[in-house]
Amino acid sequence: AATASAFHVGADAEVVFTNGTLNAAGSGISAENTGKVALESGFALFAEKGGVVMGDAGGLFVRPGATPSVVAADGNALAIHNTLPDRTGVLIGGGSYVATNGQALALSGANPLRKILNGGIYNTTILPKEICCDGYVPLCRAADVYEVVPEEEARAQAVVMDADSGLYFCSMRLAFDDAADQATLLVITNFSETCLFGGAKTNTVDLGGWTWSGGMNGVNVYGSGARLTVTNGTLSGCVRADSGLVVLDAITTAANFMIYTRPNGTGKVEILGGDYTAGLRASSDITGLTIFGGTFKFADKGVDFAGGKLVDHLGEGLKFATSPDGLTMTVVPADAIVCQIDGTNPLAEFTSLTDAAAVVADGQTITVVKDFSFFDTQVLTAAALKSYTVDFGGYTATSTNKTASAYAVKVAGVAVTFTNGTLVATAGGSSYGIQVAGAAFTAANGFTAKAKLRTQSHTETYYDAATRRNRTRTVTELV
Repeated sequence: AATASAFHVGADAEVVFTNGTLNAAGSGISAENTGKVALESGFALFAEKGGVVMGDAGGLFVRPGATPSVVAADGNALAIHNTLPDRTGVLIGGGSYVATNGQALALSGANPLRKILNGGIYNTTILPKEICCDGYVPLCRAADVYEVVPEEEARAQAVVMDADSGLYFCSMRLAFDDAADQATLLVITNFSETCLFGGAKTNTVDLGGWTWSGGMNGVNVYGSGARLTVTNGTLSGCVRADSGLVVLDAITTAANFMIYTRPNGTGKVEILGGDYTAGLRASSDITGLTIFGGTFKFADKGVDFAGGKLVDHLGEGLKFATSPDGLTMTVVPADAIVCQIDGTNPLAEFTSLTDAAAVVADGQTITVVKDFSFFDTQVLTAAALKSYTVDFGGYTATSTNKTASAYAVKVAGVAVTFTNGTLVATAGGSSYGIQVAGAAFTAANGFTAKAKLRTQSHTETYYDAATRRNRTRTVTELV
C-alpha cells in the first residue's frame, strides 16, 4: 500500500540498518516521535514509494564515510518533516540517495531542518545551502550528481558557483542547466569549455578576473527568451547567438576573438564595455551585433565583416573616438567628437585637439567639426617635426580654464597653421591664449584668437571668529 512502510520505528526505538538489501513494495522505513534510524555501509534500500520517511522528533544518522544506498522509484529518497523549533538528532554524513520521481532529500513542515548534511551523494539539487553543516557545500559533479563536501574541496574541483544557491559546479554547462532565472554564476578559476545556454531565462556569468577559453563555439546562446551576460574577465574563442541575446561587459578578449550571429536569425550580441583591442573577427555574419561601449582596435573600424563594417554596428548616438596612440578607439557619445583628421581611412575622429595632434601626419589637416569648450590645455606637439593645418571649419573653440597661468593652446616642436575659425581663451595674469615654444605657428585665412580677461566683484558675509561677529567683504574673481 502507498502509505505502508516495510519498517516502522516507534517511540524510543533505535534501529541500525546494515549489511543487506531491503526491497519495499510501499515506502521503506518510517519513524516518528523519538524513534531513531541509523543507516550503515552495506545497506541498500529499494522502495517503490518513499525511501526513508521521518516525522517530528525522529532521529536519522549516517556516519561520515558510511556508504548506504537509498533508491525511491516514486516519491522522495529521504523525507524529513519538522515543526519543532529546536529539533536535533538528524545528521547525514555519507551514502547515496536517488529519487526517480521525486527529491533525493525533501524537507517539509513549519521549521524545515538546517545544518544536517556533511556528506552524501544525491541525484537532485541540494537547496537551500543552509542544509549543509558549517564548512560544507553542495558540489555538482555531473548531471544529477550532487555531493556534499568540505568547501575547500569544492573550490579545488569546481570552476563556478551559483551566488544565489551556493551550489558549486564542476563545469559551466552544469551550472547553466541548473541555474534559476536571474541567477549570477561566479567563476573561481580559469577554464576551457564549450557551452550551450538556452531556455527562457536570464543569467549572468561573473568571470571574477579569470579566463574562459571556449574555442569556436565557446558561448552559444539559443532560445528566444534566453539572455546571458558575461562580465569581468577574459574571453578566448567565440561568442555565438543563434537566438536569444549575449551581453558582454567589462570583458577583455584574446586575439582573433570571434562574434557570430546566425544569418537571418534572431540572435543578438550587445557589447556594453571592455577591451577588444586584441582584434575581432566574424565567422559568417554579425548583423545582430550592437556596440554601446568598449575599446577596440582602430584598424577594425573599417574592416568589412559579412554583416557590415564595425562602425556600422554602433548604437544610436555613438561614435568611435581614436586614442592618442592611433591604434585603438573608444566608444563615446557622438557629440563628444570635436575634430577629425581628413583623408584617413578609416576616418580618425577625436575628442580633443591634443589627441588628434598625437596622430596627425605631415601635411594632413585636422578639421574641427563643431563648436566646443575645453578645460585642459590643448597641446599640439610631436616627437619629430611635423607640419600640418588645423582648420576650424568656421567653428569656435573656447577654453573654460580660469587658472591665472593657463594657456588655451600650446604649440611645441611642430609647424602648425590655424585657419578659418575662432579660439577663445579665458586667461589670467600675464598668460596668453596660445603659447608657441620651439615651433612655427601661423594664423591664416580667417582665424581669430580672443582672450577673455574680466573681473567681477561681489559682497559676501562671513563670520569673524576674532570678534565673534558677522562681517562683510568684497570678493573679486576672474570670469
